[in-house]
Amino acid sequence: MIGMLLTKLLTGSLIGSALTGMITCISQSPRNGEETYLSLGYGTTMSTLLNKAELQPAKPIEELLAAAQKKHAEAAAVVAKGVVGKYQAAREAQVRAYAQEVNVLEGLQAV
Repeated sequence: MIGMLLTKLLTGSLIGSALTGMITCISQSPRNGEETYLSLGYGTTMSTLLNKAELQPAKPIEELLAAAQKKHAEAAAVVAKGVVGKYQAAREAQVRAYAQEVNVLEGLQAV
């Protein structure tokens, strides 16, 4: 049951041209024997999947950074005006997420 649910959740990563890796965690403890057995079975099943990994076209970092900065500025402007009720917290979280994205891209650009 869990294996089917996990497979369903990972469907987007298990098909197409993505390079997919899987780590199966197991335990040598007897009390975890059933979980280890099920994990090994799931890992064995997943090892039969073959994807044709393809190199994806690279986007210039400057283009990604400009788009992230624009999204951050737009979201920050909405938060500065104020949002009614429960949506304020969601917008503030969105601004923080965009700020993180901008920081990561700026770090990559410096490399």
